[in-house]
Amino acid sequence: MDSNTKGIENNPTNPIQTVEHALAIVEAVEQSNGARVSELDTRLDLTKSTIYNHLAALQHNGYGVKQGDTYHVGLQWLRFGGHARDRRHLYRTAKQTVDTVAKQT
Repeated sequence: MDSNTKGIENNPTNPIQTVEHALAIVEAVEQSNGARVSELDTRLDLTKSTIYNHLAALQHNGYGVKQGDTYHVGLQWLRFGGHARDRRHLYRTAKQTVDTVAKQT
């Protein structure tokens, strides 16, 4: 293990940089309602090649969509949102009530 990665596995206060970069890119794309690499380069402290590589990986896996030269958040993120919503007790309770009222009307 080199000195740059020493102790990362057991230190929760030291986030893995690649994940942090990818999340920063996704958040910037979402906040901009779509963004070009050059816009993200201006906004983020990352190189264009790093931004492009992350966007390409996100796109390849369905987490990003490219329309022309603009990148957008992909639909794959909905799966996580649905999972987070479905595991909430309040949502499950409310859904049952709404379904019952819908059947009655």
